[in-house]
Amino acid sequence: MDSTKRIYLDHAATTPVETEVINVMNNYFLENWHNPSSIYLEGQKASRAIDNAREYIANSIGANPEEIFFTSGGSESNNLAIRGVIDAFSGQKIDILTSSIEHHAIIDPIELLFTQGKISFSLINPTKNGIIEKNEILKNIKNETKLISIMHANNELGAINNIREIVKAIKKERPDILFHTDSVQYVAHHNINVKQLGIDLLSFTGHKFYGPKGVGVLYIKNGTPISPQIVGGGQEQNMRAGTENVASIVGLSKAMEISNNTRDEDIQHDRNLYMYLMQGIKDKISDIGFTGPTEITDRIPGLLSMIIAGVEGESILLGLDINGIAASSGSACSTGSIEPSHVLTSIGMPNDLARGSLRLSIGRMNNEKDIEQVHKKLPKVINNLRNLATEKKVMKKNEIEWLNN
Repeated sequence: MDSTKRIYLDHAATTPVETEVINVMNNYFLENWHNPSSIYLEGQKASRAIDNAREYIANSIGANPEEIFFTSGGSESNNLAIRGVIDAFSGQKIDILTSSIEHHAIIDPIELLFTQGKISFSLINPTKNGIIEKNEILKNIKNETKLISIMHANNELGAINNIREIVKAIKKERPDILFHTDSVQYVAHHNINVKQLGIDLLSFTGHKFYGPKGVGVLYIKNGTPISPQIVGGGQEQNMRAGTENVASIVGLSKAMEISNNTRDEDIQHDRNLYMYLMQGIKDKISDIGFTGPTEITDRIPGLLSMIIAGVEGESILLGLDINGIAASSGSACSTGSIEPSHVLTSIGMPNDLARGSLRLSIGRMNNEKDIEQVHKKLPKVINNLRNLATEKKVMKKNEIEWLNN
């Protein structure tokens, strides 16, 4: 193996753009770069490219083309879904249900709406493995509940929620409640059909499946009450003003086409490397626990999440980076102190243990040699950090239980 080659294991954060996608996009940067709202020939070519992308994406997820709205990414799609629905119910008493392990692009808009006095909300805690159970949702529904938003798959734990069963149970009791799912991580790996899921709104973005950054989709079921959040133009059926990002929209469609064609191969590849990666780490590092569902089919392919006792997540990342490996942690560095991930604390993990989180997410470019380098370098990084610790920490009973279970 080339010792200068860096190993990228953070595909849950973003993915490299496929060459085929870049080639398709270049045409709309260099040749067909015109404004799709213009009436002349070149503008209409750009407009047709958007229409074709919209139709392909709609067909891919079982939607109608007019139900597909292009945005700048998953965060904007989530904000439009949450804030747009709440604005549509303006003047009414509104309650929202969501989970405590959602992405901040869900939790933060909801908390902002709460501070503005527009809504009340409740957070549903997951199981220890990161699964949101339908019964927990059902018993928290209020008379004024208008919207429920539960993520399709968690970005830190890899846990996949059974959205179809959750929606079916909710709609049976309260067909008037709107249901949104943040499917950014799930769509990156699996086929979906929005009609079969029974949802009203769904968000995803292109850069999680080898497409460009800066473009996403919000599926809005026909008839769903929602108000635009960016105004000043008639684009996207008056739902989202601004000249369309034609090249990225076309790139998103192409990336989805490639993913659809390589789906089974990608899943098998990621799962095989995941199992190889996990077994080697388990054999070589002590006091370690893996998080998320134990069944491989219940989690995102290729996403391995773990906690490592006696070390800080940020220190692990720096050590891996020096050794040529790019990874991520569930911890966030804030004002000089390491704060544990809200996802990990929501599943009941002790704070000290949660600070030692590590996420390795596999992609198309990875191979067994990459995994072998992790097996070789990660144990050395952990041993060095533990040896450098000025104070040898004695684990508490609840921390030991977490690692053993």
